[in-house]
Amino acid sequence: MSDHFDAEAIKTKVLVRLYETAQDRPFDLLVFASDREDVVMGVKALEMTKAKHTAEIYKTADSFQTYLTKLNPAWELELIHLPFLNPVTTSRGRHDGFSSGASSPCPGS
Repeated sequence: MSDHFDAEAIKTKVLVRLYETAQDRPFDLLVFASDREDVVMGVKALEMTKAKHTAEIYKTADSFQTYLTKLNPAWELELIHLPFLNPVTTSRGRHDGFSSGASSPCPGS
């Protein structure tokens, strides 16, 4: 029997299982990814969020705030600013973010 293990193969299997398990808890995966500063995992976690998960997390402002405070501070800031910097497509159509080229949403700005 060999004492040699293929670390990459093991890592891949662990990640596959982690992503499968996180399907119902993508915000927890996002927190885990931010702790590890694993951008690839963070993107996968955000891709997993669906209307069902978002509705659950937004049931109370406290719930959403709790997840934000669990994130690495840089990730928290990025997540808060992301909708304002990038175009968003909703059920009502595409909306441009408030990037430097866009006018401010605040009157008198």
